[in-house]
Amino acid sequence: MLTDVQYDAAHADLLDRLSRYYEDKDMPDTKTATIEEFGNKWDQHSFLDCKPSPMKKAEDNYVKSLKFMVGPYLPKMKPNKVLGALGHEDDPVKDVVFELGPVTQKGEKLDSNQNHEDYIDDSGYYDITKYLDDHWAYFLV
Repeated sequence: MLTDVQYDAAHADLLDRLSRYYEDKDMPDTKTATIEEFGNKWDQHSFLDCKPSPMKKAEDNYVKSLKFMVGPYLPKMKPNKVLGALGHEDDPVKDVVFELGPVTQKGEKLDSNQNHEDYIDDSGYYDITKYLDDHWAYFLV
């Protein structure tokens, strides 16, 4: 688990890295680009039809990846191991953060037509490498 400061720093770093990826991917090589190839940005009001910035693409990519990790997409599991079962004073809490174990009920299918259950073994361990390998085309995270 991360503190708020650690999360904010990691989130900013991730968005910066994704933004640089989109800059490298989408921007023409400045050494060979000419005005004749790309025109003047003010010609024919082309500035009104501009592409999203690399940072906007990075943020959209991040939000899309988070969409798959919440709510109806997550399966229900038998709670063999739990995280967040005790509060600050070591008193039991009603709602645990995570319950890990065998899948008892599948979540909704992802855009890839896969299900999170496909990546979870009988012990409740998640194969994140296979998940990211299967979903590289949907998002870069």
